[in-house]
Amino acid sequence: MLAAVIHRLGDLPRLDTFAEPLAGADEVLVRVAAAAIKPHDLALARGHHHCSPLVLPAICGTDGVGYLDTGERVYFTGVRAPYGALAALAPARCVAMIPDDVDNVTAAAIVDRALMAWLPLRWRARIAPGETVLVVGASGPLGQMTVRAARLLGAARVVVAGRGTAELEALGADAVIDLRLPPTHLHEAFASHAVGGIDVVVDFIWGPISEVLIASLSVTSDPGERGVRIVSTGELMEGPIELAGAHLRDAPIQLMGDGPGNRPSLRELETMIEEILGHVATGALRADAEVMPLTDIADAWARAQASDRERAVVVRVG
Repeated sequence: MLAAVIHRLGDLPRLDTFAEPLAGADEVLVRVAAAAIKPHDLALARGHHHCSPLVLPAICGTDGVGYLDTGERVYFTGVRAPYGALAALAPARCVAMIPDDVDNVTAAAIVDRALMAWLPLRWRARIAPGETVLVVGASGPLGQMTVRAARLLGAARVVVAGRGTAELEALGADAVIDLRLPPTHLHEAFASHAVGGIDVVVDFIWGPISEVLIASLSVTSDPGERGVRIVSTGELMEGPIELAGAHLRDAPIQLMGDGPGNRPSLRELETMIEEILGHVATGALRADAEVMPLTDIADAWARAQASDRERAVVVRVG
């Protein structure tokens, strides 16, 4: 079969032939229609991810849209290495049905990005309707998606923190914190919202800003039984933080991460994907995508590498 194959980490994938997979235990064979090239895929192929393939050659792509033997249209993930989503066929362990109102390109473009918001909110923080959510690092597309996800998951109040207040205000959040403030003023800004109660923090930044955030939460009022759940989802400001034990003793904080080491069960993941696709079907979630054929995989990959990530690059496979 034809596939986007990586032969050496760091090289661009190229169109090549690859042996067709057979479905293993707990797998289904998906005839692939479309798959997005995601930042995660780029990192895997560069060898910059701890899950990068150890055995090469390998097919690129981790999830996508396709058809089962029954004709059902599904979003699939959980593909067994060395296979991948950017191929005619993919063996997948997780499939979710796609509503008729959602086209292949839109599903391929939006689900993974939406999951990166759903997982910290729904899976890790276990957000409940009526809670207050603080999104730290909301300036980028993923932060913006997290703001929308928080609303759709029932947040009564959403506070965003980022750089560029005009862009942040356009998100429709209830309050905006400018992360360019000096540390003392930033502490005061975080604390002013903590007084009113913060239930969930989704932190895309980490580093010194997270130090200031955690130190400010000691004034949190009425945190409820579960306290303030801080979910770290990335490290835009790389490096360790200094965390005084007193901050954990003086505030009702639960500090956790969201990443490959703490994913939900496949059944729970399918449920989340179907929930996301339901919101896409109603128009509550939208995606903009550039579509390129599998035969142009090298060019498509280069486009994804150069992208500002506002617009997904979707490869049409079948």
